[in-house]
Amino acid sequence: MAGKKRSLKLKTPRDVHRALAKMVNELRRGEIKPDIASKCGYLLNIMLAAMRENEIEERLAMIERQLEARLSQNKTSKLRRII
Repeated sequence: MAGKKRSLKLKTPRDVHRALAKMVNELRRGEIKPDIASKCGYLLNIMLAAMRENEIEERLAMIERQLEARLSQNKTSKLRRII
């Protein structure tokens, strides 16, 4: 693989894990230099952390929407009891 430039599809944490595993194997076979593997590993770990953070933000937003909907329903049902 040395000398070839191929783009990786890194859209999910699983994609990042696969890329890391592939890079470790290439390093063990001597296909990439240790300093390049180190730099790529560092960047892949940053990507993985960002993906995880994004996933947490999305889940939190979903929980907030559900909570707002429940609170809105409770207010509506209390108003109906008053009327």
